[in-house]
Amino acid sequence: MSKNINIDKLPELTEEEIRKWILKDINDENNTLEFKTAADRVPHDYWKTYSSFCNTRGGEVILGIQESFPQNIVHGVGDPYKIQGSLDCEFANPNKVSYNAMVNNPVLLRKYNGKAIVITQIPEVPLARKPVYINNKPTEVYIRTGEGDRKASNDQLEMMSRNASNTSTDQDLLTGFTTDSLDVDSVISYKEKVSRRYPDRGFSMVSWEQFLDRIGAVELDQKSGKYILKKATLLFFGRINEIHKVYPKFHVDYFRKDPGSTRWSDRVTDDDLTFPEMNLYLFFNLVFEKLMAMTQNSFSLSASQERTGDRQMATAFREALVNALAHSDYDGPNPVVKITATSDYILFENPGILLVNEEDYIHGGETRPRNERIMSLFRFLGLSERQGQGGAQIFSAAYMNKVRSPEIKTNLEKTELKIWIIDLADSYPALGLNEKRILKYMILNNDTDTFSVPELDKKLTGLSAYQIRKCLGQLISEGLVRKTGNGKNTRYGLNPNTHEKITQQQMRLEQMRNAL
Repeated sequence: MSKNINIDKLPELTEEEIRKWILKDINDENNTLEFKTAADRVPHDYWKTYSSFCNTRGGEVILGIQESFPQNIVHGVGDPYKIQGSLDCEFANPNKVSYNAMVNNPVLLRKYNGKAIVITQIPEVPLARKPVYINNKPTEVYIRTGEGDRKASNDQLEMMSRNASNTSTDQDLLTGFTTDSLDVDSVISYKEKVSRRYPDRGFSMVSWEQFLDRIGAVELDQKSGKYILKKATLLFFGRINEIHKVYPKFHVDYFRKDPGSTRWSDRVTDDDLTFPEMNLYLFFNLVFEKLMAMTQNSFSLSASQERTGDRQMATAFREALVNALAHSDYDGPNPVVKITATSDYILFENPGILLVNEEDYIHGGETRPRNERIMSLFRFLGLSERQGQGGAQIFSAAYMNKVRSPEIKTNLEKTELKIWIIDLADSYPALGLNEKRILKYMILNNDTDTFSVPELDKKLTGLSAYQIRKCLGQLISEGLVRKTGNGKNTRYGLNPNTHEKITQQQMRLEQMRNAL
């Protein structure tokens, strides 16, 4: 470092920052953390990481630290003030970056053992601002995969553009596709259900083609006198060979896996001759029936001989299935919807990123269906809510039935929602009965931040202090419990992620109760 640079006034790294960035004691996903060495200027590859973090999940870039094992090496930067000024200038330069994501995120300067460190905390940008590109080249777009920055493919660029457009393409007309492409049995079944739901609208008095016209699923071509399909109508009611003409890789798949088996025991899919004309409507009906059977088998009878949990979990499964089908990016390179059912959880997978942020999805109130027409077809059946409360209902059902909190993961390629049907402790197969007992006690008493071994020994009869310590070690290795202090001051508590899940569940339930 140059002798003319005074860094004495820079704040020292905090203890938490030292543990996270240098000692590597805090587990952090490498795809949101990047270390780069820098002498007197911003590294050339910094801007690839800037683009990838903006386009993916955001992250931190630390200049002046070299990633190493068992701990990182601090080299420092030559002139932190020069690098800070250079970064601020380039963030505001449209010829360098297409969007300045750092307006509310100043470049931070820190010091450690007399060496300066430069920190940038780059947020993920809104979908409407993606893709963020660099060097004034719209094709120079990067995304984060694992621990590296990868240039986006043409398919990924198209996906980001569709996500940013805020338009629903499933309402587009399909020239050359008429009602001849539909599975008539599917349409008639749907028409009968909607007619019963809306008896005053006269749907039962018109033909099935006129019915589709009245609900906006087709448009009449005045020249030919034939009804032209919309994309949504083909996907929802179409014959599978006709769907594949527009969406060659379209695929829907449900399978049930039994415990200890690598093969499925039950399956519903479009490439099975048992279901010759599979479409979204038929797939929903068949899979929803199977999921409802699971709720009846998974929840016990109450003292009044009524099944507890059926209604809430049925609603959760229904909302998750509707969302998977209505929010899929069928125009993407891999339009595959997959539902996996096990005795522990149901996993819903659909192509495309979630179009609202995860917090809005969990708390409800905002909705942005990727396929508005498909969603409207579900609404006619009374199977979806315009207010966007589906996610809130899913998480609330989990809390009320004391099962592990649902998990949602979303990226450019796909969205995954896992709904557990067993509680947090039981969802970790590596835990023994004693470990589960300790974890359940901590969860039920999560208003207490931490516990000592003597405290647990008093509350958990039948377990010795030695057994408790051994169990706590296993819980720590699973990432469920953290240890603080030493000697007599040693205490144990739920790790931040576990505690946060429980707290968020309680907050969501309280919010829903207040809204009723």
